Amino acid sequence: MALIWASATAAPTALLDTPSSGAFSWDAWYAKNKKRLAEKRAKRYAEDPAYREAALRRSREQRHKAKTPVLDGTTIAFKDMAQSLGVTPWVLREWRRKNYFPEPVNRDGRLWFHPDQGLLLQGLVSFFGEHGSRMTEAQQRDLDLLVSTIFANWL
Repeated sequence: MALIWASATAAPTALLDTPSSGAFSWDAWYAKNKKRLAEKRAKRYAEDPAYREAALRRSREQRHKAKTPVLDGTTIAFKDMAQSLGVTPWVLREWRRKNYFPEPVNRDGRLWFHPDQGLLLQGLVSFFGEHGSRMTEAQQRDLDLLVSTIFANWL
């Protein structure tokens, strides 16, 4: 292991251990240095008003982004869509995994639906309510037709 400066302005006591060769794991490094880094951030947050204000502003922006639908309030969050359809989020994720409907809008890692897409997905709810998950070949053809209809009419 070689020792390098933490920064150009750091005192000689602020050295970091980093490997000069071989496999390096940032996870292991962070686990080792996590407490020191957290203390450093907490101290700076407590003592530096500009840093604190910037951190609070970033936090507000992140919270606002997570709550703001893509199309000015006309979209429905993934879990809310599942609830409105009367299924669990797990069922909706399973339908998504099986490609029963196109990908919803993805914004910052969250999935959003348009209300009209909920009407299309209601067809899946009705189909599985009537036929269950084990299907005959004829029922599978009906499901394939329903899925193609959903894809054709998806916004």
